Amino acid sequence: MFNAFKYFEEFRETFGEEAALKLIWLASEIYESLSQNVTKTEFNELKKRPLQNYLIQNISHDIAREKL
Repeated sequence: MFNAFKYFEEFRETFGEEAALKLIWLASEIYESLSQNVTKTEFNELKKRPLQNYLIQNISHDIAREKL
C-alpha cells in the first residue's frame, strides 16, 4: 500500500508543500499503474493456458448475458 501522507510529510520538509504535492501525485499515478500490471510469472502462466482462458472468458460472458 502506498502511504501518501507519510511521503508527503517527508517531501514537504525537503521540497516545500507545492513540490511535495506534485511528487505525491506523480508517485501515486506510478503506483496505481504498476499495481494493475501482471508479473512476468503470471503472464507466462496465462500464456500456457490460452484455450482454457478463452473458454472461461466466453462461458462467463454467456452466463452473464443469460442472467440479464
